Amino acid sequence: MEHLDALGDSEVMTALTPVRGIGVWSAGTFLIHNMRRPDVLPACDLGLRLAVQAQWHRDRLPAPGQVRCQAAAWAPWPSYAAALLWRSLRPASEASDPKERGPGQAGGEPVTGK
Repeated sequence: MEHLDALGDSEVMTALTPVRGIGVWSAGTFLIHNMRRPDVLPACDLGLRLAVQAQWHRDRLPAPGQVRCQAAAWAPWPSYAAALLWRSLRPASEASDPKERGPGQAGGEPVTGK
């Protein structure tokens, strides 16, 4: 574990996935949340797929390949785009600090005509 920082994303995935119970999804999540890697796209993640469906007003849940195509525009920062998309699934009322809510949302900054 102490040598993972020196490895590239695919090498970390290769090192982690042989561990029983750690698959591609878990390894990708580890890269994003624990190692803070910016260029990881968890295209198979159901939450991410639901967010893409909602944000792009798709009738059907996109397949992982369709998410990858959509994410081409997010390079080289798909981890950050994924985080924003996951956040879009949470209701604004879950934000503990009113400043975390977007403009015009209950408790957030008022929307003005400026």
